[in-house]
Amino acid sequence: MTISRTGRRAAAVALLATLVLSVGMVAPASACACGGVGAPTGESVSVNEESAVVRHDGETEDILLSFDMFTSAQDVALILPLPAQAELDVADVDTLGQLERATAPDIVERRVLRGLQLPVIGGAAGDGAGAGQPPGVHVLEERELGPFTATQLTSTSTAPLTRWLDEHGYDVRDEVVEATRPYLREGWVIAAIKLTAGPDSPHALDGELQPIRATFPSREIVYPMRMQATAASVSTLRVYTLTEHRTDVDFGEIEPGVAFAGPLRAGDVPAGSTLAELTRETPFVTRFDTYVRPEEVTTDMTFTRSATDATYRRQEVVETDYPWYLRIFVPSWGTFAFWFVVLPPVLLMAGVLWLFLRLVRGQRRAR
Repeated sequence: MTISRTGRRAAAVALLATLVLSVGMVAPASACACGGVGAPTGESVSVNEESAVVRHDGETEDILLSFDMFTSAQDVALILPLPAQAELDVADVDTLGQLERATAPDIVERRVLRGLQLPVIGGAAGDGAGAGQPPGVHVLEERELGPFTATQLTSTSTAPLTRWLDEHGYDVRDEVVEATRPYLREGWVIAAIKLTAGPDSPHALDGELQPIRATFPSREIVYPMRMQATAASVSTLRVYTLTEHRTDVDFGEIEPGVAFAGPLRAGDVPAGSTLAELTRETPFVTRFDTYVRPEEVTTDMTFTRSATDATYRRQEVVETDYPWYLRIFVPSWGTFAFWFVVLPPVLLMAGVLWLFLRLVRGQRRAR
């Protein structure tokens, strides 16, 4: 049996559509990008970006942590290792937004002459604290922080920690608990934080969360990241250090880029804000941006004083195109499509319309 050219094309289109649909069916509905975040079984949680402030005055460290998150769950668990027991609190909602705006890159526009581009189809993650705890777990503190319930504890190993998390309603993957093993071995404190949306605000956990603040004694400047090795996908990380001087970062094989270094302008720090408090004695801000691939994470982020206090602000070049009537003469696939795919049908329709109008006018004159 001979299949016509039209039939072969139809079969090819059907096969392509089947492949696209099958890929969509097998792709996971969601994945947790952050290693220390978990949701109840059957619920999805995706962390698009992790942002943190690390402030250090030589003896005390503050960590402010926030996620840009999307989830269908009403309860989400966060496991945060800390070098020592911390004073936990919440910070101003816009603290990280204020820092992001104050350290934003300078935008430089540059005009480029390039051919037309093909269209893109589709779119471009207390009291009674010691009650009921299994042997091997020691609860240091339990308190409410607005929408968060935070418990600080130590554990002799991962087994009793797993039991405690299960008994207290923390739905955390086994890989996440296993990732706490080196921290437990080094005597770190585990902050188990439960984020609850509440019945009146089912989508309260979507978007950027109110920053969680942990204050603890520390001689070193450290941001815990080893648990990120258990993440399911690549994530975006932005960390600001607030110190007396510029800092350098050590993150193993990962080399975060410096986006900003220097003190903030007075107008960028609202009076009475958390940011004003944090920068009062540690005014030098160093901002590091990077993408974190789980397989590359082998250590925490540590920071040391830089050799100089040179200021820096990254520049981003935004390219703008010349008008389309100039670009149609510059070779590109889009230009080719314009001349040989788009323009001929347009000219043909214009010619047909012109002939039609001419025939109508000719008939009117004949009458």
